Amino acid sequence: MIYIDMDDVAADLQGYANQVNGTSLSIGDSMGESNWAELRRGHQRMFRDLEPNRGFIEKCIRGFELDKGSAAFLTALPFDNKSLWRYAPGDKLRWVHEHVSPEMDVFFGPFAHDKRLHCEPGDMLIDDNHQNCIEWVQQGGFAHLYRNVDDCVYWLKHTKVIVYDRMV
Repeated sequence: MIYIDMDDVAADLQGYANQVNGTSLSIGDSMGESNWAELRRGHQRMFRDLEPNRGFIEKCIRGFELDKGSAAFLTALPFDNKSLWRYAPGDKLRWVHEHVSPEMDVFFGPFAHDKRLHCEPGDMLIDDNHQNCIEWVQQGGFAHLYRNVDDCVYWLKHTKVIVYDRMV
């Protein structure tokens, strides 16, 4: 199974946060507590409103035919924010079904540090969180630290050859 993170992989959380906070952070940069605090004020439905990473969706999900049965989303709820947490599950589910596929399964960690609990040996994870990738590999899976679509395409192509006995 291939598990795909939503925020900053398939959806542009960092772009949304940069726009709200007036920052210019990149995927993988820590937003810091002050930037999260601003998002918590008046942006409780942000997960519903994120722009899709169209390159990732087209080249990775559709390009490798990652669909129901071979792939699912594995996303996390905001750890320490009840106002964001209240809407996040429904909004993330709606986002995936609207921007990717209504057939795609969506699982919740429930939190980022719990994602490793979903890993079975040989499962694959595409995630922008370095710690999630380390823990996934420690559980016997394969992980790609997402930074850009071209590196992810390369990883999927070459890792799938190893994991599955076929080319996609």
